[in-house]
Amino acid sequence: MKNLFRIENMNEKLTLRKVLMIFLISIISVMTLVIVVVIESNNRFTSQLNNDLNKIVTLQSSVGETERLSQLMSSYFLSGDESYLKEYRYLQERMTEFIEDKGDYAKGDKGEYLYRDLAKMYYTFLEKVEDAVRIYDKKAESVYIDERRFEMIRYNGYVKEQLILIISHELSLIEGKYGDIKKTTDERQEMLYLLLVLVIIMTLALATILTNKLTDPVHALSLEIKEIGKGRYSAIPMKEQGFGEIAAMINGFNKTKLKLAENIQLIHENARIKELLSQQKLNLLKSENHLKQSRLDFLQSQINPHFLYNTLNSIQTLADIEEAPQTEQMLLRLSNLMRHNVKKTSTVVLLKEEIEVIGDYVYIQMIRFGARIQYVVDCDEEVLETKVPSMILQPIVENAVIHGLEPKLGVGALTVKAKKIDGKTVISVRDDGMGMDEKTMGNIESYIKNVDARNEKSEISGGIGIENVIHRCELYYGKSVVAFASKLGEFTEFRIVL
Repeated sequence: MKNLFRIENMNEKLTLRKVLMIFLISIISVMTLVIVVVIESNNRFTSQLNNDLNKIVTLQSSVGETERLSQLMSSYFLSGDESYLKEYRYLQERMTEFIEDKGDYAKGDKGEYLYRDLAKMYYTFLEKVEDAVRIYDKKAESVYIDERRFEMIRYNGYVKEQLILIISHELSLIEGKYGDIKKTTDERQEMLYLLLVLVIIMTLALATILTNKLTDPVHALSLEIKEIGKGRYSAIPMKEQGFGEIAAMINGFNKTKLKLAENIQLIHENARIKELLSQQKLNLLKSENHLKQSRLDFLQSQINPHFLYNTLNSIQTLADIEEAPQTEQMLLRLSNLMRHNVKKTSTVVLLKEEIEVIGDYVYIQMIRFGARIQYVVDCDEEVLETKVPSMILQPIVENAVIHGLEPKLGVGALTVKAKKIDGKTVISVRDDGMGMDEKTMGNIESYIKNVDARNEKSEISGGIGIENVIHRCELYYGKSVVAFASKLGEFTEFRIVL
């Protein structure tokens, strides 16, 4: 008895599949036939219409190109710029190809005569242009050149007028052609719509019979799913109904529903734990930000010598009383450096202020070294308003003077550049001094790359040197933006890419 029930159930499932298959195949076949007929008819109509419209668009574009030919030659005669003549030659070749293609008009057709007249006017226009070019190349009087140019413009107007006549002729042809096509297409569409209505009526009748047996269990399943969607995770299974795949689907849904009810509590618990972890990560991030700010404030405090600035002001006043102008100027520049350190308590300043500070420092060094230092500044105006961490250039310049140019015999050059390259602000400090040996270069490169391996005692230099600049840039930008290159006995260059 059990085996018999299985066989009947299987036969019911197979019979329903056959009915559905035949039903779907019939609908698909009829609809495909209707669609193919409609598509074929529309494709022919659309293709023909597109060809005619493209011809109108091409003619309209040719009117603009004709006007452009005249404008280019006028610009050439007025300015003498060869680029206008070159562009005219290129456009003239395209226009000539269009003029020579007279379309598919029958011999004796009005369109053929219109195109023939267009060609005559166009080639006359070309002759006028070449005549004007010859006169212009011989450097004739402007009155003769203007006379040829006006002739060229006049014939250009004839060509445009002829193109407009051809467009009007084409539009009249389209108007006469598509009146009949539209009528025929409308009649065919009416027949197709009638056939489509009949197919729809038959489909609805058969679909009603089949769906009555299929929709009830599916509707019940849909209600259960909506309940779950509203957050009502009941563990009570729904009543089994339907047959074949639908019964199996409801059975599987009941199992899933029970499993979901068991897991929902675990999901809430996991969410609570994740929220706690997120809060802990947020607190850790805030702590790291406070630590960075504290380290930044410590580094900033190293370059704020307020007391020295006040002392320099006193010495400057004394130099003025004793009439020592060079000493007074040197103290003024040095006090500017101190003033910059004292006032710039903010984390960022404008790049142009950093450049001015460097100028004061280099002036002091030039008093010391005389003509041995040549100082060059090459900065784009657009980058001078860029905001940068304060005092990131002066330590690099100081390093270049002390370690690069001071030991060098003869004249040395110090160049500071600031450029916009590929959307980034690139600042470089270069000297043609002693350069670096392999060990020093290795120490700097290791300091830049191995952040975790650094210790409090830098191997590069002491005080607020290169390592200070690298470290502060990392605090501001989250990564190293400093790069360098050097060759012993030739040069050293530091680059900051923002």
